[in-house]
Amino acid sequence: MKLELYDNINSYTDDVLDILARHEIQNSLLISNCLRGKDGMSTEDWFMGVIKDAGGIPQLIALMTPPHNVVIYERDNIPNNEAVALLAKEMVNLDVKVPGVLAEKSLALRFSDQYSSLTGTVIKDGKKMRIYRLDEVNEVPMSSGSLRRAEERDLFFLPYWNAGFLLDCREAHSVDIPEAVERVKRSIGNNALYIWEDEVPVSQAAMGRKTLNGAVVNAVYTPPHFRGKGYATSCVASLSRKLLDDGYEFCSLFTDLANPVSNSVYMKIGYKPVCDYDEYRFEEVPA
Repeated sequence: MKLELYDNINSYTDDVLDILARHEIQNSLLISNCLRGKDGMSTEDWFMGVIKDAGGIPQLIALMTPPHNVVIYERDNIPNNEAVALLAKEMVNLDVKVPGVLAEKSLALRFSDQYSSLTGTVIKDGKKMRIYRLDEVNEVPMSSGSLRRAEERDLFFLPYWNAGFLLDCREAHSVDIPEAVERVKRSIGNNALYIWEDEVPVSQAAMGRKTLNGAVVNAVYTPPHFRGKGYATSCVASLSRKLLDDGYEFCSLFTDLANPVSNSVYMKIGYKPVCDYDEYRFEEVPA
């Protein structure tokens, strides 16, 4: 086996997309990054690598978009420890700095063990996540209010909701509000961010990215003083129904298993578990 590196997103996508698509929900992050790269997103600093067997068949797919974790996938989820060890070794040899790994839980652990042993870094547990799929929205009790698309006039509060979401889901320890403003502006410009409004805005959800046949729901957030009233359930159910009505075959989302309430809510709406994903971070040993 050997590692093949790519500096062209089109060549990389041509080699991996059909394999990723066989488990489209699980590979939504990899697929959406491939599609965005092909649509013109800069891929200059991306690590795009594939471990191929002697016949040139991809066995392990890796993609890292700094400063984010490397995301990896074993062909058809068949454990291939030789490929995992080779990827870790080659990334070290190439002096690729890997902040962490995100993958199916068994694969994430096996790669982190290999990479940590080679680099002497300390493995830190990150989030334990579950990926869900929805094909039809269940009939669930709806709160008062309605769904609407977020607009520029909402910028006086949405950046603070964005900050609250990132802090709540442990994506950041602190948030720069001007950067949050820019993130929200992009979401609004892409018609991706939606608000549940009950006389006043009370909850949000977004269509985070597209895959080949589906849409990923994310950025679900309700300010603390509006929680417990079913607003998030109504927001996610309504947005999911809209996306299905718009022609997507399914919706999917990632959840943090540390939050049993949100996992329960999504299952009531009709989301069904597909795969567990784990994150591990690598930290240098203090001198």
